Amino acid sequence: MDAKLQPAPIAVLTGLTSGALAALAGALRRAGYDDRILGKAERVAPNLVDRVRLPLVHRALERDGTPPARLAHLFVYDGAPPADDVRSVLGDGVTASLLDAGVLEEADGRVRARFRLLPFGDTWIFCDHPSSGRDAVMGAGPATLALTRLLPGRMAGSYLDLGCGAGALALVAARRGATAVGTDLNPRAVSMARVNAALNGLGAEFLAGDLLEPLGGRRFELVVSQPPFVIQPEHQDAVTYVHGGPRGDAVVARLVSALPEALAPGGRAIVRFDAALGPDEQLHPRVQGWLGEGALDLALVTAPAPSPDMIALGYGMLEDPTLGETYAQASRRYRDHIDRLGVTEFHQALALFRAGREGKPGGRFSVQLPVRGLGGLGPAALEALLASLDLATENDQTLLRAAVRPSPGARFVEVRRVPGETDPDRTVRFAPGVIGVEGEPNPSTWRLIGILADAGSVADALGQYAALTGSGPDEERGTALDFVRRGLAEGVLVPAASAPRTRPG
Repeated sequence: MDAKLQPAPIAVLTGLTSGALAALAGALRRAGYDDRILGKAERVAPNLVDRVRLPLVHRALERDGTPPARLAHLFVYDGAPPADDVRSVLGDGVTASLLDAGVLEEADGRVRARFRLLPFGDTWIFCDHPSSGRDAVMGAGPATLALTRLLPGRMAGSYLDLGCGAGALALVAARRGATAVGTDLNPRAVSMARVNAALNGLGAEFLAGDLLEPLGGRRFELVVSQPPFVIQPEHQDAVTYVHGGPRGDAVVARLVSALPEALAPGGRAIVRFDAALGPDEQLHPRVQGWLGEGALDLALVTAPAPSPDMIALGYGMLEDPTLGETYAQASRRYRDHIDRLGVTEFHQALALFRAGREGKPGGRFSVQLPVRGLGGLGPAALEALLASLDLATENDQTLLRAAVRPSPGARFVEVRRVPGETDPDRTVRFAPGVIGVEGEPNPSTWRLIGILADAGSVADALGQYAALTGSGPDEERGTALDFVRRGLAEGVLVPAASAPRTRPG
């Protein structure tokens, strides 16, 4: 049996009338079908792959028996619940319309769904099974959810989702008040996104075409993208939403290079991708090269991704979720390709770009911040990062007049392993959801951080520091200012307006 599932024709969905979609939305709403039920299901054997854990997920949903559980069994976890259970939740009329259209199929008293229908925040998203072939349309996975958490709770202005897939991010933005547009190279994805807009009663616009091509020169205040970034071995059939060329970065590179033409003055872009790196490779110069010097501000937040072995196995499971012979061959093929590339590690990346605005040209800063993980980040973390980087790039006089504080999201820990030890271990660690580079400050910088916690300005802090060290007021100013700029850039320090008075210790 072919490991690839055969997707239903998109006409099955696009043939649903507006009345049928409205009736379906009403049934889903009355059933309380939201992502809380997915949270329950995902707690069943969470560290195992779906092929292994699905029998127990189905058991848990069947025992739950609530309307959301019955819908999740049908639409998310590839189950075949009894037809009577489906009719009891959706109603006879909605069930009949979905069966007539071919969205659902009934056999032997049980019903299967030919599309997935995911609850995603306060929206519902039709999408394909991830293993349904070249033109499968991506739904809303964990990375999509993480990007959603980076969007403000209330939005205004223009929003663009580049590579929108089934339209989840654009629909969330539209729900929150933005004028939302999505583009995708895959016409099937654009058609499905339009159906999802109609299902949710939202006015987002979806256009088919390559990156910015269908937009006619329009610019946006916020651009968000999760482009395809998976490495593509030789002789591997490309899947539109998955593969990004041999190294996985071909689409990412073209997208990043197009961003200066997509952003309005002061506009921002958030791009989430994974990167394959060799032993001597750095991601930041690569991204800066795609972007071009001086085009946009760039803050690149990176975290370790799974090992090459785990990456190869994951892509093999995408090729064949049954874990059969096709899975074994695909896993080996991906792992061999990783070796041929000379790749030794993968990194998760969240790239934040900003266009110049009045009096502030683009390209004022370009930094990489290695962190432990990208989970838990929200819009406040991005705002704090930009505020700190803006201050770090000001001239000396402006920085000297400013006040900075230790980040309230940092933990400054001093440990003496032996009582009375004069040179303890000092570390800076960050709470989840805070962007900051962890490290081990030396005694001088530790002391300066403590002084900055109470000083009225950076200039005052440098004066106190000079008095403590016995140096002249100007002798170490350059070195100390460099540390302040680096501390702001790495999240250890923040502008005083962003933080209460705290100190190491």
